[in-house]
Parts: sequence; C-alpha cells; structure tokens
Amino acid sequence: KDMQIKDGFAAGSTDTIAFPSVGLAQKIWVEMDLVNSDLSKIAIELYAPGKSTPYKLYAGGKTGTSLVAKYNDDTQLLDGDMNKDWLGKDITGNWTMIVKDTAALTVPPGTPPFEFDGKFNWSINLQTLSSKKIQIKGNLIVDGTLTVGTSNAAAQWPVMRYKVFSTHDQACCWFADNNAAYFLGVAPSTWSDGNGVAWSINPDKNMWRSFFGTSMKIYPNLNVVSDTWRSYSSTNSKHAAVLFRIKNTTSADVTWTPHFYFTNYAGWGEYSSVTVNGASNWQHTGSCSANCSANPALTIPKSRTSSVIFVVGSSPPSGEMRSLYLQFFNNSLKLPAGLEFVDDLDTAVGGWEQ
Repeated sequence: KDMQIKDGFAAGSTDTIAFPSVGLAQKIWVEMDLVNSDLSKIAIELYAPGKSTPYKLYAGGKTGTSLVAKYNDDTQLLDGDMNKDWLGKDITGNWTMIVKDTAALTVPPGTPPFEFDGKFNWSINLQTLSSKKIQIKGNLIVDGTLTVGTSNAAAQWPVMRYKVFSTHDQACCWFADNNAAYFLGVAPSTWSDGNGVAWSINPDKNMWRSFFGTSMKIYPNLNVVSDTWRSYSSTNSKHAAVLFRIKNTTSADVTWTPHFYFTNYAGWGEYSSVTVNGASNWQHTGSCSANCSANPALTIPKSRTSSVIFVVGSSPPSGEMRSLYLQFFNNSLKLPAGLEFVDDLDTAVGGWEQ
C-alpha cells in the first residue's frame, strides 16, 4: 500500500512490515518506489529486528520527483551491511521504514496540521531454502526457478556408527594385552568370557571416536552384520556394537521400540545388551542362534540428544562354526515423531548426560 510522506514532521513517515519465519536468508533486498516534489531533500532509513542503528538507504543526491530502487541488489546501501547481518539467518520480525522530507525540518516537530508531499511503497524481499510449508495469500512472484517436490535420489539418509570386533588371538593372547581402553572401556576378556554389557561402556566420547570408526546409513530395515565364522576355542568371540545418537526435539519423553534379530551365547559369557545413556535397558542371558529376536521399549529422554548402544555376541557353536547376526526389521529404524538420528560423534562431548 502507498504511505504518504508527511511534510513538516521531523520524525518522518513510518511503515512497518512484520516478516514471518520462512527459512534462512540466501539473498535479501529492499524495493522502494517513491515520489516527492524534491528528491534531493529526502532521507530514507530502515530499522531491522533487534537493531538499534538503521540502515541508511538514501540521503538526497538525486534530483527529480521519482525514485525506484532495489537496495542491496542493484543499488548499494549508504550505510550498513545487510548481507553480513542477515545471510544464513532467519529475518523474522518487524522491519520499519522511515522516510523524511528534510526540507521541512525547520517546522517544529509534531506541529499540526500536517501537509503531505508525495508517497512511497516498499517491500522487503528474501531468497531462501525452507523445509517448512508456506501458505501464500495473494500474489506469488518468482525471480528465478521454482522447484516443486523432490526426487528420491535427493533423499539424505541419516548415519550411525558401528564396529564388528574379535577379542582374542588364538596364537597368544588377548588383544592389546587385554587393555579396556581400546575396547570402549571394557576389557576384551570381559566381552568374551565375563558377561560384558553395553552399560559398562566408558562414556568418554574420545574413546568412542577411536572405536566406532565405521559409519553406515540408516534405513528402516537394516542388516548390520550377518556372518558365519570358524571358531577354534571358547576364548575368542565376535561381537557387533552399534551406536545411535538420537535427538528428542520435544518437551516430553518418547518411547522407541526397535525390533531386531540377534545372536549370543551366555554359556561362554557373551551377552547381548542395549543401553540408553548408560542405563541397563535390556539384556539376553541365554543362548540364541540367528532366529532370536527382541523388541524392548526404550525411553528417549526429552529435549536432548541421547546415546543408544547395542552390543551382540555370537551364536552357540555348531561344530567349529558360529554366527554373528544383527538385523533391524519391522521398519523399526523409522523413528517415532519427535525423534531424529544425528551423526555428531566427531564433535560430541561429555558423558552419558549429553
């Protein structure tokens, strides 16, 4: 809409646009269309959300009666840097334009009756990428290419970390002299012969980074490992450990129920187990070949990122052969609403509490 320019009002004519949240700015510019009896006496300022100092768009310098410009696009600002302040940010909030007719500043401020000398209209414009649904009431003007929808090829699947490991060298000894520091804080002999469980893992993220060196994309049904191997003694075992980092974006706890097939053989001290943030959430203390399955209900705490770790052992021997199997099924890696997988192990800090 057109705003009239007050003649004889030192504070100028003001108009405010309440800009909604539609995403992060990739480009931002301001369009101005103004008429006045003398452009050389016009000053234009723009106040942005949270900014106490205005952007100066125009301060005379031209003659004539008409001004049309795209500031921060084809016309440079006189003062201020909108790109530095707003690119990559959400510009939501109140944007206020002030147009002053400086020729009338000798008239005492606020002295009625006000005369009007010209008019202006303006807009603030944004180029953005947004994951939100946007309702548009009115005209939609597209400057460039409009792409509607996405293809399956562009889907970005989340990532988790995992490790398949043995514990003992048949020729001599436990790996790393049975040093727990290289096996998530649990000694190799404990994993193989001592009923090692996931909640005994040291929560030191540096230790996790040095162990979980392999990443895997997370699909709703995921085969982590399905391996049959030759076993020479009860001392060694093969295990699979999986680390999920799961963010609860809500203000309430959310229950996730993963369905998975697994192997383990408690008769030789090899348990399968699951922990959420160091709690003893689930374990199997029997014997399981590849047809065993479980679906524990796991509580993912509100308003934080949690660590969920699965560790499974190998099956009972059949002759010299054993199997190691971990398979998620029933689309159970499609998380409930409010939960999302994150891959932040490279930067995560702290212990079980974060």
